[in-house]
Amino acid sequence: MLNDYTRNRYEKDVSVNLPIISSLFAQGMLIYVVEFKFESIASRLNDQIIRICEEQRNRYVRSCSWTYSNWVDNPDLIVHYINKDLLKEHAHYGEGVVVGPFYKKLMSL
Repeated sequence: MLNDYTRNRYEKDVSVNLPIISSLFAQGMLIYVVEFKFESIASRLNDQIIRICEEQRNRYVRSCSWTYSNWVDNPDLIVHYINKDLLKEHAHYGEGVVVGPFYKKLMSL
């Protein structure tokens, strides 16, 4: 999530294809650390900037957001760490911190 996001900041981030690190902790234990490029979420952020800043005339997007589906299939995804045993134990399919399709994707990495 990015806070107070503007068109100028977006242009800077997209120009360098900013690397983004994402991680998940469950009950204080590290489940995964992945890295993906800004291009994975650029379209989603651009849509939010258009809607909130340009159409609604706000100065910035208070909290830009994206989901795993925006980055998990990116061919440049780097998995720095994943503990599938902890994932199975603490984020069961269909319940817990990681659910449904995201659980399946993480288990396939």
